Amino acid sequence: MIPTPEEPTLRRFASGRITTTVSISIDQDARLRALCAATRVKRAVYLRDAIDLVLAQNDQILAKSAA
Repeated sequence: MIPTPEEPTLRRFASGRITTTVSISIDQDARLRALCAATRVKRAVYLRDAIDLVLAQNDQILAKSAA
């Protein structure tokens, strides 16, 4: 089955997390890998933090769409 934009392929874990795929530029990947090597923080942690930041910055939009 090929996923559509409306139905992305997601794997669910018992911990309540899912796995998905994101596309980033080669430069972003290189810089993220360098940051992770320097700080010993996993890439997934930085990606989750980035998602949280974007969601927080757009909280008003989410509140309007939920109303």
